[in-house]
Order: sequence, then C-alpha cells, then structure tokens
Amino acid sequence: RWAQEEGEGQCAPGRLLELPTAIAGEALVAAVSEALDTAVRTAGSVDEVRRIAVLPGSGGSHAMEAARIADVLITGDVSHHTASAAQAHGLMIIDAGHAATERPGVAALYAAVCDEVGEAAHFQDDPTPWEA
Repeated sequence: RWAQEEGEGQCAPGRLLELPTAIAGEALVAAVSEALDTAVRTAGSVDEVRRIAVLPGSGGSHAMEAARIADVLITGDVSHHTASAAQAHGLMIIDAGHAATERPGVAALYAAVCDEVGEAAHFQDDPTPWEA
C-alpha cells in the first residue's frame, strides 16, 4: 500500500501524488532534475502524467506495485531488469539516485530535530559515492 491508501497500523513504502491537471512526462523529468539538482535517468515514457509514486532511496523493488497505481515512479537505485519490467507494464521510471532522492526528507528531519532541541545538531550530508 502507498501512503494515499494507508490505514491505521499500515506502513506505506512511499507516497502517491495525484495531479489536478496532467503534465508532460518530459516536463516532469526536467522538474525532478532541477529540484533535486542532479542528473536523472529514465526508463519508459508517458505523454501525460497524472499519478506519481515517490519512494526515496532505493525504491526499485516497489516498481511493480507502483505500476498498478501510477504513471511514473520517482526513486533511486533501479536495476536494469526492474526498469525493463516497469517499462513493459507502462510505468515510466525517473531514477534520480539514492542520495539525491533522500536529501530533502533528511533535511526536513534535521530541521525538525533542531527546532525541537532548540539548537543545531550535527548534520553530515551523505554524498553519492558514484562519479559521472
């Protein structure tokens, strides 16, 4: 189950966003790359995107779940075989990398902890080990 479908006692692997107006798949790719300040790779394509599944980190193992409920999955660390299977099921994957997809959530958690304790805590970024 994904967060939009989540009930009490259930844990969602990611979030599902339903857009009020469809956007082009290519526009979403550009927006993700810009927002996360990273190069992305894609598998598959869709003309119109209405439902986006987002799973930070290494979310490739949930691609087939996402294919049942979304047009696009934004995640990191997707394998060749997973990308091929997702594409065959009509799911576009935007793989922005493990660290880049986790950074926004980690930064928000860091800010919340700092607010709670009233001071800045030690924070170290987790840069990607990969080189282009």
